[in-house]
Amino acid sequence: MMRFKEILLVDDEQKVLKALKRELQGRVGVIHCASSAAEALQILAENPVELVISDYKMPGRDGAELVIDIRKQYPYVMTIILSGQADLSGISKALNEGQLYRFIKKPWDIQQLLEAIEDSFKEAETRHGLDCMTGLKNLQRLNLYVEQLRQQMQQLPIVVIVHISGVKRVNEHYGFQTGNRLLCDIARHLYQDDDTQDLYRQGNNYLFLLPVDKNLYDRVQQLNQHIQSRHTFDSQVEYRASVHLMELPAQGEITTDYLSEHIYSHSFPFEGNESLHIICENPVSSDIYQLFAIQKGLQNEEFLAFYQPQWNIRQHCLEGMEALARWQNKNGQVSAPVNFFSLLDKYNIIELLTEKILQCVVTFIKENNALLEDLHISINVPGRMLIYGEFFDLLEKCTSLDRQIISKLSVEITEQDCIDNFSKAKSELKRLKSLGISCALDDFGTGYSGYEYLYEMPFDVLKIDGRFVQSIGEHEATNVVLQSMIDSARTLHMTVVAEWVETQEQVDLLDKLGCSVIQGHLVGEALSPEALVKFLSK
Repeated sequence: MMRFKEILLVDDEQKVLKALKRELQGRVGVIHCASSAAEALQILAENPVELVISDYKMPGRDGAELVIDIRKQYPYVMTIILSGQADLSGISKALNEGQLYRFIKKPWDIQQLLEAIEDSFKEAETRHGLDCMTGLKNLQRLNLYVEQLRQQMQQLPIVVIVHISGVKRVNEHYGFQTGNRLLCDIARHLYQDDDTQDLYRQGNNYLFLLPVDKNLYDRVQQLNQHIQSRHTFDSQVEYRASVHLMELPAQGEITTDYLSEHIYSHSFPFEGNESLHIICENPVSSDIYQLFAIQKGLQNEEFLAFYQPQWNIRQHCLEGMEALARWQNKNGQVSAPVNFFSLLDKYNIIELLTEKILQCVVTFIKENNALLEDLHISINVPGRMLIYGEFFDLLEKCTSLDRQIISKLSVEITEQDCIDNFSKAKSELKRLKSLGISCALDDFGTGYSGYEYLYEMPFDVLKIDGRFVQSIGEHEATNVVLQSMIDSARTLHMTVVAEWVETQEQVDLLDKLGCSVIQGHLVGEALSPEALVKFLSK
């Protein structure tokens, strides 16, 4: 620990300075020397000194007065007075007022002095919660803050670690003083970023917390570019900066050993990016790794809308399509929502996917308007986006409220979305309906407020959850429940759509019960935009 520290020795006798420096050389990283209080204050202004060891009896300002000045100007610098002829009243004042850490008599015992020096560094970190060299907060402060977050938040932020490698080579080539200047310079460089205002330091690691939200990927990418913009300290000696993302442990403290173990043993480069790592046991099962892959996919246009047809069994014609999200990676492999939706929902960033799907649908409508004729395309909208007007704003942004586009759109709000503000939801649904947009209540029968939604909200379409359709014929109660749902919807002049329809027997019973529109494998799988164009052309 002491090998990287900078200390300042102050004594008006050169032979004492030389003797003291000789005994501490090799045990402390950087040793500055001053022969007066004025010179000492000048050195402190220019160097990240963490401890001052001063003689008491000096011309001009004595050691006790210097200690008081240091405390006022540099409150995190520790002080030790070393003297054989001390004025006890002056020393007592400095000690009593908390300006002085310790007093040691000359001639000093080197072991006692070394212990006092090491204890002073530990005391500084404990007392102030700061890394005195850079002025950043330390791990102690981070752990205290994390414990508060655990008690206040359900969804914890992630730890972003900027790990610096190569500092050892700088120290070896140029000495610890140059290495310390480098670490201070990096701290200043990082602190310019708005996201790193609560920056913590432990050794060669700089840490801060970021919320897991829709901006996470962008923020980390910008940080990575920011630190890579300065990676060469000297033309002969380089240091490397890498970004590591780590989930906060559910309990316990983040220690130096914990960081070292995870950075060196559990860091995986993110999709070939050697400067950006995710700390996890296995990327395949890591939430953060997969979340990053999803957010990258959203930026790289890998998420598309596929379209599942809806068929009117009474009129024997196509009624419309539901836009379903699909993830098509660079290798052309297509993943269904079961592989990514739960993560987006868990971290409350489903809005990113909603925006991407709406953009896809709007583009499809613009390019195939004539082919669609009077068909509609429905889009799933999270309840919270509806309540707070976010979807309406998004709709305006993507369509400019163009009637030709909007007339072919409908929205689906799932019953499981727990709309807790009926008046706002009702108002937003009416706003959408005023534009000519049809509104559907999706997954009906799976939540707790189904019939309340049905009677309170101005829905046009009721979509029966597929699990009821799948259980047709298994229990008599299923048919009774289905009949009740369909009768309620028809009473309210709503169209009824049944999902997950796979057999003709299901179609026959649904028709008998009064359901007019079906959707599922029997009608057709979700089609890519190109396949849908071919389908509509026929």
